[in-house]
Amino acid sequence: VDVVPAIVGINDVHLYVTTPDGQPADIKEWRAPANRPAPPTPPYPALNPWLTPPTPPGGVDLFLLKGAWYLLRLGPIGVKQAIAGGQYEFPQGIFYGGRGRERSLQILEKILRDPRLAGAERVLHIDLHTGLGRRGAYQLLVDFPADSTELRRLEHWFGRGHVASNDPGASIAYTVSGLMSRVSETVFSRAEVFPIVMEFGTYRLVRLLRALRAENRCHFHADRTSPVAARIRRELLEIFCPQAAQWRRRYLATGTRVLTQAVTSLARE
Repeated sequence: VDVVPAIVGINDVHLYVTTPDGQPADIKEWRAPANRPAPPTPPYPALNPWLTPPTPPGGVDLFLLKGAWYLLRLGPIGVKQAIAGGQYEFPQGIFYGGRGRERSLQILEKILRDPRLAGAERVLHIDLHTGLGRRGAYQLLVDFPADSTELRRLEHWFGRGHVASNDPGASIAYTVSGLMSRVSETVFSRAEVFPIVMEFGTYRLVRLLRALRAENRCHFHADRTSPVAARIRRELLEIFCPQAAQWRRRYLATGTRVLTQAVTSLARE
């Protein structure tokens, strides 16, 4: 292949890996190069004691009551951004971005630098996520302003009701300091790159956060081989990949439709 005019790239990854130093890292994010400081992550430091108490899971810890206090203090948008936006200051905290670029991203970049892809003129990078949003519904979150021509173009491709600006105040989205799609933007710097995060809803946010919190506490402060740890891991898996056959059929059908729209839209350009 001499020239590839358009590419649809898909990456579907689990939320965490374990870094060489034994720390879980959120691989949807990547750390800035060593000569650049990590981006600040306010107000995560204030929430860290609530999100990751240094104790085993279980017992009474006033999780909901403390959460309500932070909601009143920071507002729903502030709490959502602090939790999901990623942070680089607390290695044992939730959504820790790691100390350097994760191995998975190095592999992704190597794949994208295949010489056969060098002539790409348009690139759609679709990052498949589950968890956020109403159960069974989906949104395509893009890092373009709501009034931009890029967003309107994507609305034309995928449907106006399914594309949303990556604005925490306007959708289920949150601002992330290092998306995986940044790799595509770097590699294909001369092409039109359209980064998309496809979020497919599973369970309510409170249950999702409780599961993440319990797994984190179990990983650092409990016996990982215990029956309790196994139950916590099953719950976390259920949160992001429900066992219900109806949910799975809908996810596959929706994903297939979105990918078909992507290929068809680029082919028409």
